[in-house]
Amino acid sequence: MKRTDVDPEEHSGALFDEVLEPLAIGKRNAGVEPYFLSGCDATVASYFVPPMVLSMTPADFEFPGAGAAEGLINALVAHWAQEGESVLATTASRLNEIAAALSQAAAHDDGSVDIFCYTLF
Repeated sequence: MKRTDVDPEEHSGALFDEVLEPLAIGKRNAGVEPYFLSGCDATVASYFVPPMVLSMTPADFEFPGAGAAEGLINALVAHWAQEGESVLATTASRLNEIAAALSQAAAHDDGSVDIFCYTLF
């Protein structure tokens, strides 16, 4: 593990702090149902839902955007826009920055592991 001049965590943290957290707080204050429950739902006996697809085809494994991060992000943003999540739909450029930072960090990785990485184990 090596530090590089690119810091994907900084980009991700900024997105969380500046967009996701205020969005969640705003939804909570407006009484809107959260994206994810913070605990178990006592009114439900089971969270099991029978699968809608019983047999998969190769098309089910296709990656939006032909394997490129930008294509996946564009598909995600289109989904959010369709769902009415306008704030999330505006995050495309920031998600692309995170993807670019991760790609750049991976390009600098030579595969070596710092000797101190596993000293606790």
